[in-house]
Amino acid sequence: MGHPSVFDILKRMSAENIVLSYQGEMDEALLESVYAKMNQHFDEKAEIPDKRKKFFLIMIECLQNVFHHQVKPAELISTEHDFSGFIISLTPENKYRITAGNFIENKGIPHLKEKIDKMNSFTPDELRAYYQESLANAELSDKGGAGLGIVDMARKSGMPLKYEFTPVNENYSFFSLAVNIP
Repeated sequence: MGHPSVFDILKRMSAENIVLSYQGEMDEALLESVYAKMNQHFDEKAEIPDKRKKFFLIMIECLQNVFHHQVKPAELISTEHDFSGFIISLTPENKYRITAGNFIENKGIPHLKEKIDKMNSFTPDELRAYYQESLANAELSDKGGAGLGIVDMARKSGMPLKYEFTPVNENYSFFSLAVNIP
């Protein structure tokens, strides 16, 4: 056949501790479905309430970022690059990891990179103070947010945010963000 079988793909997903994954355009119905599926997962795992709460706060923020900032560049439609998505997995240290990605215009990369690097450089106290200051001075963007998503994910995870920009063409790159949840 030449392509990996479903069995092989599922075996690999199991070996990599992938709890849930999705590739495609995201909408409100999908986000509600993911929330319900992960709620069921946490019920089955009898996960402690603090870990569950932290996970959902970060997951919602992460997936809402993809939902609100996903772009479907006309030049990429009907190519191998027409997608956004996420992967929820467990690390060997039993931490949940949410990795999400979507296209971004290359001109937006420097600002986003600077913001994430800044969050990663802060101590927990500095991050908390920055969040409070940003919250007090926040204005809604044209996407409906106050620009606090990355700050909030860094604050709640207590872990460095991992990111990558994969160039697709001269106008767009694929932005991947991974957040570990202890």
